[in-house]
Amino acid sequence: MITRTGAIFAFFACILLLISLRSNGQIKAEYGYLDATHWNFEQERLPLSGQWTFYKDKLLPPNECGLNEGVISNFPELWSNVQHDGIGFGTYQLKIIVADSVHTLSLEIPQMYNSYNLWINGELVASTGKVGTSHKDAIPQWVYKTASFNVTNDTLCLVLQLANFHHYKGGSKDAILLGAPAKINQHKLLAFGSNMAELILLFIAGIVFLALYLRKRNRKVILYFSLLCLTWCVRAGFSNLYPIAMLFPGFNWNLLVRIEYLTLYSASIWAILFLNTLFENIQKQIFTYMLVGINIFFVLFTLFTLPYTFSHWVSVYLTVSGITIVYGAVIVIRAILFEQKGAWLLVVSLLLGVIVFGYDIIAYGSSSYNLVFLHVGYIVIFVMITMALLIHMGILKGKLSRHDVLTYHDMVNGHGHNKN
Repeated sequence: MITRTGAIFAFFACILLLISLRSNGQIKAEYGYLDATHWNFEQERLPLSGQWTFYKDKLLPPNECGLNEGVISNFPELWSNVQHDGIGFGTYQLKIIVADSVHTLSLEIPQMYNSYNLWINGELVASTGKVGTSHKDAIPQWVYKTASFNVTNDTLCLVLQLANFHHYKGGSKDAILLGAPAKINQHKLLAFGSNMAELILLFIAGIVFLALYLRKRNRKVILYFSLLCLTWCVRAGFSNLYPIAMLFPGFNWNLLVRIEYLTLYSASIWAILFLNTLFENIQKQIFTYMLVGINIFFVLFTLFTLPYTFSHWVSVYLTVSGITIVYGAVIVIRAILFEQKGAWLLVVSLLLGVIVFGYDIIAYGSSSYNLVFLHVGYIVIFVMITMALLIHMGILKGKLSRHDVLTYHDMVNGHGHNKN
């Protein structure tokens, strides 16, 4: 029977998942226009998604868009989904109609592939990297940004120049969001704050468990968990919001994207080895060796190829990640079926980990993220696993019953039978 602790955290996971899937709004742009006259910008951010006017293979300033013939195209959209790769450049235009009572607005601009210039009513409000018409001229950069501007009339003309010559995807996966400055800043602080909280907590956990391992070298499960925490700590700084680029705007893009991919593969290796050591009596070693070997191959592939090449093959790795998620879920379910005594706190946390990591992988491949859900989800998961490991080592004394935590004998014996 699932304990109260397990039920509480399972309920928490469901609530977070529902929040993450909640729609931000129903209105969409049609034929290059978006009617937002009845939208309450003080209460909700508006995703600028739908049908934009697109000028393919043209980098047009705002005053020249009306002089050229464009086509209707969806935005956001990954160029690699509509052509053989994401290489190219172009200009998007959207006209937004707002109420006369709106005087100040802000934009929340996600990382896009890979450089852009953004104008509102002819005023350049944001840019990243250098937009160009060739690999030589363009400079890629990923930075999450916000920009505020005054509304002087009821029609906003948004012009976006976008170029990509360095990454396989091209275009944009996430929508630009429009809202009141207070609403945009509130979400920025929440997203960035949860991201930094995840990074700091993982760093502390990683260092603590590394120190514990150095004192008790016979417990490899502690080493693997330490390495998983430290690797995911680095990944928290080099993915999603890319806080490293926000803190250091001149950070080299090639190094940033390489670290992002390397931490994904490395974290998968430590997670697989952690599960293998934790439940060594209820899983097959051959699957462990196979999955670790595949991840090592992708690590080497990323180290010795260009970003365009290794980002091209990430879709193949998503399949491997899916297999890894299923493998982890099978191990956890088998632990439940074997009724390991004292494993519930860890089992529930691992189950949440499978859910959140699965959401992360699916969103990475095809849709936008709810960043707060990801950051809070990972914080909860790592805190739960940390508590379970500290309790079984006798370092953390708590009021949880023996059936709610993982004991050392449970980890060593696999089936929960203590050795005399």
